[in-house]
Amino acid sequence: MPHRATRWIGSLALLLMLPHPFAAAADAAAVLTQARQLLAAGAVDAAITALDAQLVNHAADPAFNLLLAQALERAGRSDAALFAYERVAMADPQQVEARLRMAEIYAERGNRLLGREVTTALVPTTLTPAQQQRLAAVRTRLDQTHAGLSLSGYVLTGIGWDSNLTAGPVQKQLFIPAYWDALGTLAETGSARAAADGVMQWEAGLNLSQPLGDNSVLVGSTTLRHSLYPSHHDDNEGVANLNLGVMTRRGRQVWGLAALAQGYSLGDTLYRQALGGYASWTSVINDQTQLTGYLQYVDFTYPDHPIDDSVRRVVGATAEYTPINQPWRLQYGFYGGVDKVKDSAKPHFTFNLHGGLISGTLDVNDRLSLATSLTVERRRYDDFDHQFSDPGRNEYIQRRDWIYTFGLSADYRLTDQWHLLPLYVYTRNPSNLELYEYDRHLVMLQVKWEFSR
Repeated sequence: MPHRATRWIGSLALLLMLPHPFAAAADAAAVLTQARQLLAAGAVDAAITALDAQLVNHAADPAFNLLLAQALERAGRSDAALFAYERVAMADPQQVEARLRMAEIYAERGNRLLGREVTTALVPTTLTPAQQQRLAAVRTRLDQTHAGLSLSGYVLTGIGWDSNLTAGPVQKQLFIPAYWDALGTLAETGSARAAADGVMQWEAGLNLSQPLGDNSVLVGSTTLRHSLYPSHHDDNEGVANLNLGVMTRRGRQVWGLAALAQGYSLGDTLYRQALGGYASWTSVINDQTQLTGYLQYVDFTYPDHPIDDSVRRVVGATAEYTPINQPWRLQYGFYGGVDKVKDSAKPHFTFNLHGGLISGTLDVNDRLSLATSLTVERRRYDDFDHQFSDPGRNEYIQRRDWIYTFGLSADYRLTDQWHLLPLYVYTRNPSNLELYEYDRHLVMLQVKWEFSR
């Protein structure tokens, strides 16, 4: 499936840009005529350019997207073509050619579950003999991929700038009651103070799926990421993730269960290890909306400072809304849980968390997509912070944090496999304790190569 990254608020601008329906119809007919003439003359790229320029105005037109998909296939751009066929099926669920061609592409890629799904709306008795023959052939081919292993992955590299790689306060000194009482001076923030630097990053990922039957599939993924800071080598970061699970479909319900593992290094030291599990349930409400509920359990281990060892339990739900005949998608959700420290002598390390998220996508054309997201998380710690509380003055303070994360990104598809990805992320953590309050800006420009088999 092609990657979709876009900005949901752009949908309002898109609606305001839409022309009068009669003008739009005449416009579409003219563009389709021009594109067909170019295709007949063998000018495939010119036809795609002509259609692509009008995609925002005709994203809901099945005939427009069908011709664009066929042109993209002729140009060898199967990912973009598949995306265009999907828009056809969304606008006209009974469109036979689009569904047959989507199924054939999935069969070529060995993706049995998705291939079978797009053909469920096709009833052989309503098809022409030629279409019935194609449907039977593609279903046979999909059945033959039953035992096939599907692989996909990517390699990514990027450069950028991080305004606060330590996620620390900007002050050189802070008033911390416990430190003041012991030494009579302000506390030096030292290496915990905010520090800015350039960043170089590389990342690689691999995904696999193995059908286990008509309705179940074994899924797995692994990612490796390394971030290098030229002037702050002790803050270089490394992350390795491994997930393995099973997904089962029952009608419009999908159930999932997975095991999770992560290693996180800081500098040359393994800073944290994590093992856990994830259970999910997804219900497809209709052609536009699906709901997902999930449970997560993670056991964190810190090899060099075991007083931070903890167990995190989270429950959450998300909704995804994909309006028919529109090139945008909206996702939102809520979650809550607790991160409980294992050391009973450190209850002030335990915190309750709850938050919400909203993200949106807008496909500007078949090459460019935009995305935005916002996550807000509240953390409330269980006990008084010993550093900031002052029993002598009868002052007891419990830490309270809000974490706001806002992101903007774009995905420009240079080819079906190569992507250019500019990215901006802003994080702010207001806290009632100055030591933990910070702002962070991250700007990156990444290049990504994808593959599948």
